[in-house]
Amino acid sequence: MTIRVIVIEDDPILAEAHEALVERVPGYTVVGRAYSGKEALHLLATCQADLLLLDVYLPDMTGLDVLRTVRAQGWSIDAIAVTSARDL
Repeated sequence: MTIRVIVIEDDPILAEAHEALVERVPGYTVVGRAYSGKEALHLLATCQADLLLLDVYLPDMTGLDVLRTVRAQGWSIDAIAVTSARDL
């Protein structure tokens, strides 16, 4: 079984680094990359994924807002926050 991952990160260099790391792990593959919350939600609606690598700070909404929308839609997907945010 392959774990399908979406990388949600507004910094293109970090998004590329996250994708490269995921692709190095057997059994995981990146199926999409989004640079904003709106892009992420569109991708989630059109792409089958099992896991989100989710930045907290996005240009149009927070990663937590993305996750709240995901849960409100009833989408069953796991999420890992990958962020430099230090606030609670």
